[in-house]
Parts: sequence; structure tokens; C-alpha cells
Amino acid sequence: MPRGRRWSRMMTDEVFLDDVWKRKIEPRLAARSMPVSEPVTVFLGGQPAAGKTRAQRELVRGYSGGLLSIVGDDFRQFHPDYERLCEEDPLAMPDVTAPAAGYWTGKAVGYADAHGVSCIIEGTWRNESIVLDEAARARLLKRKTHAVVLAVPPMLSRLGLLARFYDDLVSGEQARWTPPRAHENTVRALPSTVHAVAVSGLFDRLSVMDRSGAFLYDGTDPKHFESIWSDRFTAEPTADERLMVERNLAAIESIRQETGVGLEESEPVIEGIYADLGGRDLTAELEELDDMPPRRVQPREPKGTPRGGRWRR
Repeated sequence: MPRGRRWSRMMTDEVFLDDVWKRKIEPRLAARSMPVSEPVTVFLGGQPAAGKTRAQRELVRGYSGGLLSIVGDDFRQFHPDYERLCEEDPLAMPDVTAPAAGYWTGKAVGYADAHGVSCIIEGTWRNESIVLDEAARARLLKRKTHAVVLAVPPMLSRLGLLARFYDDLVSGEQARWTPPRAHENTVRALPSTVHAVAVSGLFDRLSVMDRSGAFLYDGTDPKHFESIWSDRFTAEPTADERLMVERNLAAIESIRQETGVGLEESEPVIEGIYADLGGRDLTAELEELDDMPPRRVQPREPKGTPRGGRWRR
């Protein structure tokens, strides 16, 4: 499927969006929801590929009655073109599905509020006003509020961004691409958002977690919350981290060459990672990759059985 195809325009129609919500999404949320007497809204933030899924699992364990998970990315699958996009134009998928996913995220938050259900809203925190406005709304509804931010150096999340896409690509899974610009815009915005969250007075509890899901800070002190996050976010890579990144990056570059998928789009990410490591002249390598035609991908089932290839670009 060529890039630039006009995918379903109906996804801008609120009547259609509401119909999908009522038929496919709301029943699933209702089945996983449990009203509580003192509901809490947990705001989980961090740049793409920082490890929010793992952090969310740890947070859910800490709340009796559970937390309804609200993740915008999870709603992309309900877009009628989602599967075709993942197969035929995975690099376009995020932009095409974003409006619908954002709409359904808002509906999910409204559902939790209306039914007294504790929830965890996962996001990038790229836009501080969205976080603060929703926190203020939660307070007006007499809900408890808990802000959790992941302290992960951008080099590690840049690597994660590529690893999860290319790993899924070669294993035959639906490879979900995250635009690098979304990562870099978030990295630039996070210091301001974390500060705004810290000083807002809108949160009953403030926490910082690392990529493994461990708490680095958990309390109510805004200064400690911000400083502990900043120290880890800006930390130089350890020797073990450098070795891990170099090994994984070599594997990723091998997949890029083999598949020819996303060469142009992933190039700035790879350059950024090498810059984080202290620099490496990639000019010759990248010019060689750019000259390579797309190759046939042979996806595999989890047990290693060939599944039948597809042409991907």
C-alpha cells in the first residue's frame, strides 16, 4: 500500500466514533471496572518506550480494588484501518489513528469519573496543560490524585523505540511504529511538565519510578520529586548500560539492513543514540543503507515456524 493513502475519513465523525465506543470499547471497560468509595486517578507519564507498561503493572498491584487502565495506544486497534495500516503502512499508522484514539481516551476517562472507578491514565506528559487540567477536574470530583513519572535517560528510550518495532517486525507481530519526533518532543517538554506537576498542588501523592518499575521516590515533597527525576533523567549511561545499548543497536541495524523497513525514519534515532554514547561516524553506513532496496520480510510465528512473507516498505 503506497504511503499517503486516504484512510477512513469516517474516523473524524463523532457519530461513528461514539458508535464504536458504545459497541466495542465501553463494554470492555465495564467488564474490568469496579466502583470504589474513594476513587483515585493515577497519572503515569514518561517519554515513549520509557517502560510505562511495566510501571503500570507495578502500580496496579499497590491499589486495592484495582485500577482501570486507560492507555491511548490501546484504543488504536479499534480504528477500522488499524490492521491494514500495521501490515501495509506501519509508519503512517500513528498519525492516522491518533485522532480516534485521543477521542476514545477522553471517553474512557469520563467513564471512570462517572462511575466512581479508580483509573490510571498513561501518557507522555508532552502537554502539561492536559495533565494539569485533568488533575484539576479530578480534584473537583473529589477524587484522589497520584502523579507518577518515569525517570529514564532518553538514550534508553530511543533504543526501546527501535527495539520494540523491529523485534515485532521480524517475529511476525503487529509492529507498531512510534514517530521519533513524538519521542524527541516529549523529551524536550518533560522537564517543564515535571516541574509544573510538582508545584501545582493538584496531587495528593508524587512518585518517581525507573525503567524496571522500582520506586525512586514516593511521597509528597515537590522538590524531592522533581530533583530525583531530573538526576536520573539526565544521568550519564553506566558501563553496563553502554554495553547493553551497543549490543542491541548492532542487532537492530542488522534487522534494518535485512528488511529495508523504516531506514529513513529510524536514521535520526540511531544517530542520536550514537551521539549519546559519545559519537560515531555513521555517514558511510547510512549512505550504504539508503542505497539498499526494500527486502522481503519473512515473519515467523512465536515457535519459529515460517508464516509467509510480505513486501514491506
